[in-house]
Amino acid sequence: MLSVRRSASAFVAVAIGVTLVAAATLLLASGRPQVPDRLARAAVVVQSPEAGASADQFVPTRPWSATAAAGLVGRLSGLPDVVAAVPDRTFYAQPLVDGRPSAADSGREDAHQGHGWSSAQLGGLRLTAGESPRRAGEVVVDRALGLRVGAPVTVLTAVGPEPYTVTGLVDGPGVHVADEVAAALAPGVRAIGLV
Repeated sequence: MLSVRRSASAFVAVAIGVTLVAAATLLLASGRPQVPDRLARAAVVVQSPEAGASADQFVPTRPWSATAAAGLVGRLSGLPDVVAAVPDRTFYAQPLVDGRPSAADSGREDAHQGHGWSSAQLGGLRLTAGESPRRAGEVVVDRALGLRVGAPVTVLTAVGPEPYTVTGLVDGPGVHVADEVAAALAPGVRAIGLV
């Protein structure tokens, strides 16, 4: 009888230990920083330095200047096995469909963000129709917006509403413009993805 109690006690102790280890592992994994979907395909993401906030707050990053980012991209591009170092320029961009903000993209991570076209490769976005933006006034948008290639669209940005022509559609959220346009709208860079 005594050995049955000891066996049951040992089993309960092991079960509690396994539960504690599993819970601790789950907490550790959930507390790790998550890479945004728009950067998920980059082999490495280099993030700009923290802006210096208390440990109890979300710590924003301070963007690199255009000059510092260009120098860093040049140095990172020269590393062995690096095919490209791509700056991810992020800026506010909200397309208007029929004169109103679209409900199709609300709640999505990059719904109201614009990026340079070259950073689309960092998230694995696929062009499903049309072609990439090559100059000012051209834009690639999420196909979920229901716009067609060649259609005009107004995009709200920090500098105000801007008219664009849809040159392509992608299978994910966000607005993508030519890299030169993105550099003007977001001169600072907070992340560089390595491919």
